[in-house]
Amino acid sequence: MRKIVFYCLSLFFIPIAHAMPSCETTPFKIEKNTIILREPAKTDPGLYFLKNKYDQSIWIDRVNTQNRGMSAGFASYLRPNHWSALISSKPTLIINCAIMTPGKVTPINCDKVLTVCAAVKWTLQKSPKGTYWLGEDKEWDELAKLLEKRGVGYQ
Repeated sequence: MRKIVFYCLSLFFIPIAHAMPSCETTPFKIEKNTIILREPAKTDPGLYFLKNKYDQSIWIDRVNTQNRGMSAGFASYLRPNHWSALISSKPTLIINCAIMTPGKVTPINCDKVLTVCAAVKWTLQKSPKGTYWLGEDKEWDELAKLLEKRGVGYQ
């Protein structure tokens, strides 16, 4: 009886992990070591999750195909087994990956180091414009909590 009571009480103290929302990986194209993220022909922005599946930290950057003007930097550092969340209202977004060591930047095939998926059936309290990071270099549960605080919901 004591074991049953202890077991039942322990369930209340186990942290509940945040489940990953529904994601699809099909709209991505790999070209010259980059990942091309394409939203279907719609006006809604895309929410992307990127996980470093490599055994080293990597840098992720946007390949700018237009005149950047005064826009802020975009590169993001991502440690092994950590996640980042990226939102974009652009129809096409090209990402490249690299490993940085002192004095050297080595491009690496994004397909080999990243797992990428586009969230399906999600909402955001504010309508996003442009492309920016919602969360960077976090363990999954930490990223999910951050996104919740920033108004991201899943259906």
